[in-house]
Amino acid sequence: MNERIAKFAEQAGNIVVEDKWNGDYIDFNKEKFAELIVRECSEIATRLSALHANKDDAFYRGYTYAAERIARDIKGCFEVDKFEPLAPGELERLFGKSEE
Repeated sequence: MNERIAKFAEQAGNIVVEDKWNGDYIDFNKEKFAELIVRECSEIATRLSALHANKDDAFYRGYTYAAERIARDIKGCFEVDKFEPLAPGELERLFGKSEE
């Protein structure tokens, strides 16, 4: 197993499930495990967005915007954090006025 996956499994830990008929038992916390993986994927995209954040070029602004958007969409898709739609004017801020 990948070391990171093993680390997430350990962090997710176990939860004690109370069962009055069969006695208490320990169950793996699948939701926490999945949340840790989703957060890690989002964090990777966030780190990618920081690579070119200070470059003032349309390509790099687009790259940064796309990576930030991917990070938000990953979390939003799996409802890990509240989904954040585009803020009004966000595209114009990054790319300038659109030519219509």
